[in-house]
Amino acid sequence: MKKDLIIYPFTEGQKYFTIEDNYILESVWDCQSKEFHDSNKMYFETLKEAYYFYKYSRNAEMLDAAIDFIRFSKSNDSHHLLEGFEYFNDEPKIFLI
Repeated sequence: MKKDLIIYPFTEGQKYFTIEDNYILESVWDCQSKEFHDSNKMYFETLKEAYYFYKYSRNAEMLDAAIDFIRFSKSNDSHHLLEGFEYFNDEPKIFLI
């Protein structure tokens, strides 16, 4: 039986960033990173890349919510969109090592 070749995004000692909920986390790739590697997770080489992706994905979610609100809301439900705006406008919490 042939083993699948796994290509990891970083080599040992390289810094990288991930996004977990409202957090941008800085990490260093090490021997344990291979165990926890998730091919469905986004990995970023720089804080700037992670930040822009975070903000872009939040903006896209907000646009979807606004479109749904316009399509399906009643006129007296406008406060729900405003309450939800804080979630979308939130800056990420950044943890650096």
